Amino acid sequence: MIEFAVSHVFFLLSSDGSVFIEKQLVSPLQHANLNKSRSSEDFEAHGPRKFTFEELAIATRHFSNNNVLSIGDFGDVYKGILPNGETIAIKKLTYVDEQLEEEFENQIMAVGKVRHRNLVRLIGYCCEEYDKLLVLEFIPNKSLRFHLSDTKQRSNLEWSKRMKIAIDSAKGLEYLHEHYHHSKIIHKDIKAENVLLDENFTPKIVDFGLAEFFPKTDPRRISADRKEASAYTDPKISDSQSIFDGSDTYSFGIVLLELITGGRNKDTVNWVSSNTKQYK
Repeated sequence: MIEFAVSHVFFLLSSDGSVFIEKQLVSPLQHANLNKSRSSEDFEAHGPRKFTFEELAIATRHFSNNNVLSIGDFGDVYKGILPNGETIAIKKLTYVDEQLEEEFENQIMAVGKVRHRNLVRLIGYCCEEYDKLLVLEFIPNKSLRFHLSDTKQRSNLEWSKRMKIAIDSAKGLEYLHEHYHHSKIIHKDIKAENVLLDENFTPKIVDFGLAEFFPKTDPRRISADRKEASAYTDPKISDSQSIFDGSDTYSFGIVLLELITGGRNKDTVNWVSSNTKQYK
């Protein structure tokens, strides 16, 4: 007897030519998981998926203000839901270098191969004329900045969680610098806002790909808060100099001090400066 299936309907063909039809009931959750697993298989085979602008507009309810997750220097991030029920984050880029679509897609394919449990996964993208959007893994527990800035949330960050965030974030950054098989990726914009936390307080670094998508752009020069951005910047690096992996390390050091002290980066930098003068 031969068995095959089409859309959850199973056809059984016996040796005498008789056909038996059996319909399998699949719950909405099973259907969503099936689609999601197929999406993962497609991703492994073909890389990040290319979405149409219309698909992402529908997923975000036409980029409704109610779906805004964060507002950033490179663009706003919206919560979206795909037809299969998968929740995603969509970054609608507002600051872009003059870049050909083919060049942009090549960078997408390279960064899309980054795989580490402490880095936010790039799922797909949209590139239609002037519209460039990134489709990212959705991280539900907001950013480290949110948890450090809010007094009530900060009280929930007991020492064990802070240690976990520090160690795992370092692992993600190390992967970008040392273990990504294509080439070293310099983040250029390490800060508490770019360390997201999942429901288990596992940290995931986001926005590391922007340095690859827009190589001519320095986040320090477009930040809405230049003083805030400069607090994370290695003082040995001038505006005319390019950023290297040591610059990321300096920025990450400021994040660690914020994590330990619970202070804002500018306060942390002032504290470091006043307490290290005696050693110069």
